[in-house]
Amino acid sequence: IKETSGKKEELKGVFISYIELNNYLKEKSDEEIKNNIKQMIKNTEKLKLNTIFLQVRSQADAIYNSKIYPFSFYINEEEKMPFDILEYFIEESHKKNIKVYAWINPYRIRTNSNIDSITQNNPAYQYINSDYIYVNNGI
Repeated sequence: IKETSGKKEELKGVFISYIELNNYLKEKSDEEIKNNIKQMIKNTEKLKLNTIFLQVRSQADAIYNSKIYPFSFYINEEEKMPFDILEYFIEESHKKNIKVYAWINPYRIRTNSNIDSITQNNPAYQYINSDYIYVNNGI
């Protein structure tokens, strides 16, 4: 419970992971992506939730304009970012008084052991075949 302006506000939220982003945004047009994001926010509001925990970096990638990480391959090819999805989520959520918290996974690079899926513009690329990256059932 958070106290703001003298009144207590209970945090009630939903976690939107890279899996949902993949299901609803992957290989869609900009318009379809925006409509699906608006629907996620509408569903959040309908459930009377006030917070979205959004996975913005799941596997050495990003759903925002980053100088370090390539765009999320769970939505599109790493080199092709349709627009800053995090920024759009924030803008649309705030219109409904819904907060957005960014969730990152700082260690996972991939959920599989396919090192070929890591492009040269990914910061993890330089560590392939080194002691810094552990490959087993994931990277």
